[in-house]
Amino acid sequence: MLRFAEPSSRLCVRGWLREPGRGLRRGLGNSRRLAQESSRPVEAEPEGSGTEIFADDSSVAAASGAALAVESGRRQALLGKLPVGALFALYATFFVPQVRRTDPYRWLFAQLEGLDAYADPESTDLGMLKRAAGLLGVGGTDPSVPLRILDLGAGTGGDLRYLTSADLGRRLEVLAVDPNVFAWTSAREQAKRLGLASDSGDGAGSAGTLEFFQDVKEVPSESVSLVFAHHVFCSVEDPEGIIREVHRCLRPGGAFVFVEHVAAGPGSFLRTFQQLYRPVQQAFAGGCDPSRDTAVTIRLACKWSSLEVEPYIIEGFGPIAPHVRGVAVK
Repeated sequence: MLRFAEPSSRLCVRGWLREPGRGLRRGLGNSRRLAQESSRPVEAEPEGSGTEIFADDSSVAAASGAALAVESGRRQALLGKLPVGALFALYATFFVPQVRRTDPYRWLFAQLEGLDAYADPESTDLGMLKRAAGLLGVGGTDPSVPLRILDLGAGTGGDLRYLTSADLGRRLEVLAVDPNVFAWTSAREQAKRLGLASDSGDGAGSAGTLEFFQDVKEVPSESVSLVFAHHVFCSVEDPEGIIREVHRCLRPGGAFVFVEHVAAGPGSFLRTFQQLYRPVQQAFAGGCDPSRDTAVTIRLACKWSSLEVEPYIIEGFGPIAPHVRGVAVK
């Protein structure tokens, strides 16, 4: 089944890496806001209110706000030390695909991407995650069994906030896949704050466990019940191949939840602009291609028992305004 829903209300995605200048200002603004909020007492929510699992823990809120303030300050200092000429020379190298595959580029990208790890999850996406968990096949909804989730393109840990905030009703076993090992340090720190790792980082936390993989091919077949991908397929070199790997990793009846920015309609001015803007986007956003038809790719790459896709637009995001979110069931 392939069902296209009507576009939902327009949302605001706090992902600065997909639009470097605008997003960087937003990311730094978020850091100041969270730092201010971290000094305020957090009121406890009534039991059963359905809020985020960490919303009533003032120590976690303070730690997250303070950590983001420190991280953003460190990253500003990192770029501020470079002369203007050197900075432009550095930026020019980003347009070379071979440079984007080097460790120095990946390291720098991980440092800057760390700002995105603290963005607030969107409520609509959280609802979709929770609904997908309810679609799992036989044995997939047993509350006594931990929910094993593949976090595809885990990055610096931003997706972990989605997974722990969706109130999935079970302990989580998160298999985090990201080829950029320089991002893992930030993700581990995020996992500690969210209860997915012990304070030492080498054990289980109160909410579950976290394990890293550099390649999705390392994940065993039919080993996960849920896969989550958030702004991933714009950047991978072989989208069809990765989707087939997702299908392989899912247990029968398992669900694949995705949120992606996509190409605008064929023949539209925005579609043409996306294609012209693509070299800039790829240079400064880790190879991100703003003109991919990801929903079509997901539909054609594998045989799904059901597939739901919802297109929507994010105002003010220019070439990455068109988005889709959806759930594919194996």
